[in-house]
Amino acid sequence: MPRAVSYANAALSLAHLCDLDVAPAALIDQAAQAGFASVGFRTYRAAAGGIEYPLARADERQQIQRRVTRTGTSVLYIELISLDAATDAERYRPMLATGAAIGASRVAVAGDSA
Repeated sequence: MPRAVSYANAALSLAHLCDLDVAPAALIDQAAQAGFASVGFRTYRAAAGGIEYPLARADERQQIQRRVTRTGTSVLYIELISLDAATDAERYRPMLATGAAIGASRVAVAGDSA
């Protein structure tokens, strides 16, 4: 019989996909209120025309950093890089720089080949 696994002390992260209509700063507040340790942000759209929050402006990144400091809820990852035969990694350089600037230590990547 498999042993039961407890997640009582696990640090949980709230994915932006849970509510993409919520802006990143507000998502941090919601995650903190719900007891999440961290969040992930959709900084690059998953599909053409999809929702994204590039956080390209310095004031947007500073707002995120202030919320992280105030709430203690960190940014774990940014998303989404879709990999296929035509993926140009250079296209994601600004996204990765933004992630680093707001404290993200991971990036979500998905295979997208036919």
